[in-house]
Amino acid sequence: MVRALVVEDHDKWQKFHKNCLESILGKGSVDIANNYEDAISMLNQDYGVYIIDGQFLRCPDGDLQVLGIQLAKEIGKKEGSYDKIVMVSSSEDSLSRAQRLGITQVYNKFSLNADENEVGVFSRDLRAFLLDTEATLCAG
Repeated sequence: MVRALVVEDHDKWQKFHKNCLESILGKGSVDIANNYEDAISMLNQDYGVYIIDGQFLRCPDGDLQVLGIQLAKEIGKKEGSYDKIVMVSSSEDSLSRAQRLGITQVYNKFSLNADENEVGVFSRDLRAFLLDTEATLCAG
């Protein structure tokens, strides 16, 4: 069974991604990390897909850090590529940085939030992405 890790700091988006993924992968197939530290501690597990909020923040010592791209780099090191990562963000800058990194599955939260058709496109694309990922995992 393919497992997924959702890294998201907002409840609404955690539920959205979990519901989308579990409708495809099955109940109990999704783990949630609320922040960078939780996600890093979970990377010792095997996941077929990672959905990352590109704009989640941390403020240690008052220094604001945007950690979605940093986490994607850590996952890329672990996995050997960025093929299993889906980046979702309200920041066009984060999405552009993700694409420059080599992440091909990027989605704007504003579009998903405002347009029911976009939610359908996201769900369809995610299903195709997961089927392709599962086929690759089974072949490997």
